[in-house]
Amino acid sequence: PLQLADYSQTKHHYHPMSFGLSVGYNLTPRLTLTTGMVYTYASSDFTSSAAGDDIIETQRLHYIGVPLNLKYKVWGNNAIHTYAIGGITTDADKDHTQWSVGGAVGVQYNIIPRMGIYAEPGVRYYIDNKSSVETIFKEKKLNFNLQLGVRVEL
Repeated sequence: PLQLADYSQTKHHYHPMSFGLSVGYNLTPRLTLTTGMVYTYASSDFTSSAAGDDIIETQRLHYIGVPLNLKYKVWGNNAIHTYAIGGITTDADKDHTQWSVGGAVGVQYNIIPRMGIYAEPGVRYYIDNKSSVETIFKEKKLNFNLQLGVRVEL
């Protein structure tokens, strides 16, 4: 009991990193339905301290997400364009499925016609998935993000 008197636990969630491959289907010249795959890496450190000793455990989570978004082209030409995007994403790992809703603004540079690289700063809200695993998505339900990737438009 005396050893537990100075026992403490802390946790630190690192900002997740995401990379994606996206495919879009043009509904109108300005409106595109997009989907694809997004890989997200999230890690956390959990530190237990007692009697001057620290034990650090690192948690590494890997998610594969399937987004469904609507993208609205704000401005652009054949090589570069800017847009706003919003939709839902479902991420699966070995635990429970993680749903989220979000929006972003982005810029895309077409390397060749209909294929480009993109950068999307955005915001995402994570819905509680009732999992017992402690993640940044539970602690900070609203997250700002930067997604980078390659997009093919059909």
